Amino acid sequence: MHRGEGRGRVRGKQVALAALGLALLPPVAFADETVVALPTFHPVITYAGEPEADSYAITSETMTLSQKSVTFDMVLSNDTKADIQTLVAIPLPDLNPAHAPGSYPPNPDDENFMNVAATVNGKSVDLEFEQHADVANMDVTADLENAGLSLVQEVEISSDGFGGQDEKTLADWQRRGIVVPSMVDGPPRLFPGWRLRSAAHFDLVLPAGKTVNLVVTSDAVPAANNDFAIDGNGRSVVPSKADIATYCMDDSILKPIAKILNDGNSSGLLEQKLTVRMPDFAPAVKRGDLKVVIDKGDPETLVSFCGEDVKKTGATTYSFNWNGVPFGEDFGVYFLQASQ
Repeated sequence: MHRGEGRGRVRGKQVALAALGLALLPPVAFADETVVALPTFHPVITYAGEPEADSYAITSETMTLSQKSVTFDMVLSNDTKADIQTLVAIPLPDLNPAHAPGSYPPNPDDENFMNVAATVNGKSVDLEFEQHADVANMDVTADLENAGLSLVQEVEISSDGFGGQDEKTLADWQRRGIVVPSMVDGPPRLFPGWRLRSAAHFDLVLPAGKTVNLVVTSDAVPAANNDFAIDGNGRSVVPSKADIATYCMDDSILKPIAKILNDGNSSGLLEQKLTVRMPDFAPAVKRGDLKVVIDKGDPETLVSFCGEDVKKTGATTYSFNWNGVPFGEDFGVYFLQASQ
């Protein structure tokens, strides 16, 4: 078991997988805030070839999680005698164009709303984007595009039409669930009912007998909350029982939190959690370990996550190696900041 020094302790044990949280906030009082997390997705690399005959290897990978971004830094090697054609896809989180309350994409009016970027051997890559709108898994992209509506931007909601559509179109859209009426009393209002699904992608050639350094970065959108449940004694419930289990919390973080609560300072707490989601399948290639680096940003921030042989590498940083990438799983870290 590894413990950090002072605030920001880490419990090192068998890797557990859940949601990821990142924080770097100034030591000031927090306004009432509840933010819904938008997950960051691990890039998916595909290729056309027989795994046994012509393949590449992921020689090494470092996943760095900071207060504002997530970076995947991979070294890919092609030891064969022929170039290998691959496709790199970076899934983006699903969105509702009206942005469900508490959900805030970093760049909401752009197709690249998570500000994804990629470099190959240090050179920037032009990304292409695939986007589709669906309702109950039925594609409604054409309906919205033919009506001149953006799939991404927030849509004007009013009583006299939705994006300027006529009554017949709106009636059909309500029947199909593309728009839904407000349940609040007052003038009739319509809200987007579709889900936006999107991904960035680009072609990548792995030259024969060479290595390639692929780096993908994305903004991070952590879940944030300072509106906590209250127990029978009038004390804030921080953290929840579910979070204690999910993030492998022990006394190294629970005791400092208890002291904050005993001192009556729960109104100055802000917890944050963010999800990093691994691909649903493992590419049929050899790969080295995945190194995870976590930077909590502020030395005073409390942090807890599950990992094995965790090392404290700086005032705010921790690292450990994953022995076998948990495809189809999420990775999670919990951060708690107290105002001063």
